[in-house]
Order: sequence, then structure tokens, then C-alpha cells
Amino acid sequence: MRVEDYAEAIKEVIAELSLEAVNLIGYHTGSMVAVEVARQHPSLVKKVINISAPIFTKLELDHFRQYFAPIPLDTDGSRFRIMWERIMKYRGPGMTLEQSAVSMAENMRGGESYEWGHRAAFNYTKAYTRYLSEVSQPLLVINPKDDLYEQTKRVDPFLNRGTRVDFLDWGTGFLDVFSEAVAEEMLRFFDKD
Repeated sequence: MRVEDYAEAIKEVIAELSLEAVNLIGYHTGSMVAVEVARQHPSLVKKVINISAPIFTKLELDHFRQYFAPIPLDTDGSRFRIMWERIMKYRGPGMTLEQSAVSMAENMRGGESYEWGHRAAFNYTKAYTRYLSEVSQPLLVINPKDDLYEQTKRVDPFLNRGTRVDFLDWGTGFLDVFSEAVAEEMLRFFDKD
């Protein structure tokens, strides 16, 4: 799978629902997908929110490619242990163990295909930085203090009609922990003329 393929699937959903134009929100790899949809089909997209902007150095990209290399399912449960350790490492403020368990279940639902999204993102990195500056729609980059916080701070030179806002009190799991505050922030952006 490629980011372009995910974007095409989003376009098909918009068409199937007979929507004229939509606001898009993307998180990590989804940020790239939202930008690609806006690029491919500008008339279908009103505004875009990127939650984190994956702007990697070559060294970081090499690290992430290795870190997110496929972890085969096995009878010893290595994949389960590694996934749980990663969730605990990046767990944000206020994220409960219950919320962490839900995150774990979502990660595991991908099975052997879990890393597809990561690979798509890593292969799209150069295109993302190029296309960000071409986005004609208003773009808000929400930067929570998660595993892409430092990389997202690099987005400003690539923004044409966008702005980055850092949220130091939000981390992984912030959509569940701070739902009302997040909704207010997003609606303020979407409702602004």
C-alpha cells in the first residue's frame, strides 16, 4: 500500500457518500494521506488538520524503518510484548491502562499487515514535504508531545496556508484523554472563515 492508494480510497468514500467537500483530519501517516487527498482532489477538501507532521531526517527515517520492521506473530508472544512496551513508552499524560489496552487491541488488529501504514509513510516522506507547500486549503498542524513532537516542529517552512500549534500537555492518547479540548480546537479551526 502507498499513501496515494489510501488517498484514493478516501476519495472513493467521499464520492460514495455523495459529499461535495469535506474537512480532513489525519494523524501521523494519516497526516500524509490528508495532504495527498487535498493535493489530488482540491475541490473535495475544504480544510485540513494534520496531527503531527512526519518531517524526518535521513538518520531518523533509517531508525524508524528499522524500529517498525515487521514483527512476525509467534507462539512466544514476542509481538505482543514489543507492542505493549512501545505503548507504555509513549503513553501520554492521563492515558489510562484501559485506554492503553484499547490501543494495543487496535495495533494487534492489523496482524501481519500492521506495518503497511508505516512503510507507506516512510516511502512518502519526501513527497509530503514537497506537497505540504502546495496545499491550497487552510491547514492546521496540531503538535502533541508524542513520538513525533520534534519532527513536527520542522513543518513551518513547508506551510503555505497553514500554522503549527504545539500542545505540550497532550501526548499519545490525547484524543481520548482531552476529547472536549481537542474538539473545541478543531471546531474553532473548521468554523473560522
